[in-house]
Amino acid sequence: MTVALKKKAGELVAKLKPEDRVELADLLYATLPPEYELGVDESWDREIDRRLDELESGRVKTIPSAQVHAEMRRRLNEIKARRLSTQRAD
Repeated sequence: MTVALKKKAGELVAKLKPEDRVELADLLYATLPPEYELGVDESWDREIDRRLDELESGRVKTIPSAQVHAEMRRRLNEIKARRLSTQRAD
C-alpha cells in the first residue's frame, strides 16, 4: 500500500462511527486468504498461553473489571475534555 493510499484510507476510516469501523474490520478480515487466518489463530494461541503462564506464575496480578472500567471512563473523560478545550480555543 502506498503512503498516499494509506493516508487517504486513514482519513476516510477516521470519519466512520466506531461501530462502522468494527464492521469494516470484520469485512476486511473476512477477505483474508485462509493462510492468514491460520497465522492469526496461532498468534492468539501463543498470546493466550503467555498470559496464562504470567498469571499462573504470579508475575502479573488481575485487576477487578470495575476498576478497569472506572479508569477507562476517567481517561476517556480526560480526552473528551482536552478535545473540548482545543475546540473552544480555535
